[in-house]
Amino acid sequence: MTKLNFSAIGLDEKADALLARQLKIVTPWLTAEWSMNAEPEASDFILTTSKSLLPSSFQGVSVLLLEKLSDDDHDMVAELPLRVFSLMDILNKAGERITNDLSAIPEVSAENIVTASEKTTEKISFSCAEWLSQRMLEKVACSYIAKDKGASFSFDPVKKVFRSNIESRDELIKLLLMHPVEHWDIRADDETLEAYEFSATGLLWLLALKESRYALHVWGSPNRVYRIKHWPQLAAWENVPALYKLSSLYGRKAATIDTGVKISGLEERHVCAFLHACNVVGLKVEVCDSETADRLQPSVQSLNILQALKKKLGV
Repeated sequence: MTKLNFSAIGLDEKADALLARQLKIVTPWLTAEWSMNAEPEASDFILTTSKSLLPSSFQGVSVLLLEKLSDDDHDMVAELPLRVFSLMDILNKAGERITNDLSAIPEVSAENIVTASEKTTEKISFSCAEWLSQRMLEKVACSYIAKDKGASFSFDPVKKVFRSNIESRDELIKLLLMHPVEHWDIRADDETLEAYEFSATGLLWLLALKESRYALHVWGSPNRVYRIKHWPQLAAWENVPALYKLSSLYGRKAATIDTGVKISGLEERHVCAFLHACNVVGLKVEVCDSETADRLQPSVQSLNILQALKKKLGV
């Protein structure tokens, strides 16, 4: 069962205490494992009496609590005082929406990621995202065409863009993952086949996020702690609430994969994929040995995204 947390903003102490008791009552009928969180910025879901009270950094799901509902109000509005069955319904709807957000981190099966020579082994030793990132670092423009002559793509390391005759970025990423390096021929001619242009960093970020099996193999050490030196541009690359939590965690101080799992609610392989994606796009992931792991672990309760953003911005 997915672990999620929520906060309530704008309620008095009596209403907060009642909400905690109601949560205990409805817990057996919830589709996710919910807990209350005193820090709204680090919550998956917020109940609020006013949209203006929501933290500016909050990217999750919220429900507006009103004393009187109208016929025009949508399903993410609830009436005060909040009843037990209303809370159960709200949390289950919120859990469904959040779960759908998490599933937006795309996944491709290991069968589609590995090259032909790797299909006889369990470990995945090839990353298409790393391969393309290395080609970009070489700062040499290059064009590729599929052996079946259907799809083609090229990259411009100066302008930092990919071009393709595939209109959809998601479809291009799917093709890159499904076909190994040897499926693509370097195109020697100067004919321009690519009509569609995509940000190189954004494409590599999404591509790396999909390589969770590879990432688990490379980054899934329980005896290491990780820290990112620069924050990913999630608003432009992949706007998933759980990734904001991982950015706050690993951008603030070094932490283990297990801590990332607890904070984000994602599976271990997806936390590893986040670090893998950060590394691929050049965000400088620092790796520390096991001797410093326990000393560097932050308290889950102390993680506050707004505070982390303020510190990052120097305010």
